[in-house]
Amino acid sequence: MITSSMTVKERKTIAEKIFSSLEDVMSELYYRWQEEKDFEDINDYGEVIASEVSKFGGKLIKMTKRPFGFHYRLGDAIYSISYSRDEYSYWLIMLVSK
Repeated sequence: MITSSMTVKERKTIAEKIFSSLEDVMSELYYRWQEEKDFEDINDYGEVIASEVSKFGGKLIKMTKRPFGFHYRLGDAIYSISYSRDEYSYWLIMLVSK
């Protein structure tokens, strides 16, 4: 498991890998959510995402409806990934202490 002792460069590289690996999954989940959001719990989508994020040492924190996406912790940082019809993006939300 990856710990918060990773370097900034390592963390950024892993965050980019997580982002790249989830693009197809996020697309599928986004369009499914558009069809089912009145009937399904957004947190049910987290199971698939948590599994993928954990492969890289990250931990899912929460799902978000607007924008559709999620927040996760990786080492000493919290990131967000979101997906919409027009954009797939990720960004660093904040650095956290151990």
